[in-house]
Formats: sequence, C-alpha cells, structure tokens
Amino acid sequence: MAKFNNYGYNKEVVDLFVTHAWRFHPEWVEVADIIENNFPENVRNFSLPWHDPAISPTSSHGKDFLFNQLVAQISPCSYFILLEALLSTESNLKWINIEVDIALRFHKKIIILGGSEFALKAFPQLGAIKENIENGDFKNWLLRILS
Repeated sequence: MAKFNNYGYNKEVVDLFVTHAWRFHPEWVEVADIIENNFPENVRNFSLPWHDPAISPTSSHGKDFLFNQLVAQISPCSYFILLEALLSTESNLKWINIEVDIALRFHKKIIILGGSEFALKAFPQLGAIKENIENGDFKNWLLRILS
C-alpha cells in the first residue's frame, strides 16, 4: 500500500479492484460511490468497467486486449473485491472467472462482497483464501483496513 495523499500527510492508501463485466452495473456503481464519497484520498479503485465497442471480445485479438486490460487493472492492487451480485448473470461469469484467475495468479487478497457462500460455489478455487462481508459492511470493512 502506498503512503501519500493530496495534502502531503503520510496516510495509508489502499488500492483495490472491483469485479465487473465490461459495463457499468448498479452494484459496481454503489461500491465506487462509497469509495469516492467516503475515502477519496485513501482508496484507489483500479477497476474500470469500460468497453470499447470497436473491440470484439469474441475475436482472439479482442480477447487478448481485454485480458491485458484486466491484468493492468488487477496486478497493482492489494485487494480484489468480488461482487457476488454479478454472478447471477451467466454472461458475466466468463469475464469474472478470468478476473478471479488473474487475482489468484497475482496473490491478491480476495474479498467477497455479498455475504453468502454462492461465490464459493461458482469459484471453488477460492477456498479459504477469501474474506466474506455483507453488502452493507463494505464501508466498515474499508474503515477497518485503513485504521
């Protein structure tokens, strides 16, 4: 975790990645809003659910490009936030599975935001390397890791 802020104080800064499937989801926006409205100098959200429609995710070039974008977003982070709500849509699972695999490859601390065991059923490779928090506890979790 880096140590800096806009005012020159020596404060802890947490870098995290929040799962997405290449478009904005209400769940992602809610988490991003919590970060921006409460921790603008202490938490950096490296995830960006943006997709250029000129990039075809079904072509080999498009897949490689998107994979490299995910590696660039996930690799510098300390925490990987898995939004359990996105797992209910089958089309999201392909990309979220890739995101989880990248997080595991880079040994990221994985936090499941949703509070149930549904994510472990979808991603049994997570096993005991995750922390599970309820949706409403995300702000408190951030406060805890920043203190």
